[in-house]
Amino acid sequence: MSEETKSELLHPAFLKRLDKLALVARRAVVGKASAERRSKRKGTSVEFADFRNYVAGDDFRHIDWNLYGRLGQLFLRLFVAEEDLDVRIYVDRSKSMLFGNPSKLIYAKKIAAAIAYLGLRRQDRVAMNTFGEAMDLGLPPNRGHARIFRFFSYLDSIDPQGITDFRTTFRKGLPKGRRGAAIVISDFLTPEGYADGLKALAGQSMQVALVQVAAPEEISPARVGDLELIDMETGAKVPVTVTPRILQAYRRTYQAFCEDLRGFARRFQMSYVHAPTDVAFEKLIFDVLQQGGIVWGR
Repeated sequence: MSEETKSELLHPAFLKRLDKLALVARRAVVGKASAERRSKRKGTSVEFADFRNYVAGDDFRHIDWNLYGRLGQLFLRLFVAEEDLDVRIYVDRSKSMLFGNPSKLIYAKKIAAAIAYLGLRRQDRVAMNTFGEAMDLGLPPNRGHARIFRFFSYLDSIDPQGITDFRTTFRKGLPKGRRGAAIVISDFLTPEGYADGLKALAGQSMQVALVQVAAPEEISPARVGDLELIDMETGAKVPVTVTPRILQAYRRTYQAFCEDLRGFARRFQMSYVHAPTDVAFEKLIFDVLQQGGIVWGR
């Protein structure tokens, strides 16, 4: 990764704080390995969940004898099963992600690296992918904290190219796998729209989280006068005369776009976070992502 990214992600104080977070998984996930992810499936873990009446054939080792001594009835202690989670991270690598200072892509890489760290730290199976006009299945599911440097190296190798095509990418390029969590990090700016592609992702029984990265200059631009606007993905140029009234209309349009994305996420039970690149990175991870229901403090 670039020095800018490494300095924040690998600083001992940052990692110490990051260890206190975990990824949110609202749905029960089914896994095969023991991990630190709690699911709704009852099992024989270390964390107590509930009681139920004892029936013939139950394991007598889980009878609560203290409760029997008080009530004279047999009750079985139930525990929350610890499950591993499939975590798929999708980073938008289209050219529009180059916009801003720092660029949206740099910010997206940092977010992806932090989420990968959280998943690997908790022994989840983490896959890292990028998308634009097509899906690049960059790193298959990996488990284990020692693999994090491989993820950092992959993120550092990402070069922006082409346009974003959610429909083609997420309807045709998705890998098959188990249920789990999918985190999409993008500006979601595409003339073809994002709805069809994200619906396909949600249709795979994935708990989807959307992180909308945005540069301050595109949220609330301030330049007026005769300008030439250049589409970063296609290179198309459009001469415009920008007035204060046009700027106000643009800001309303952009805000409506964000609200539409937020509403879409709500309708399809996805988490959503708006992530301007001028928000301090640690504040984004420890405050904004928690408020958005993507991570939680342990």
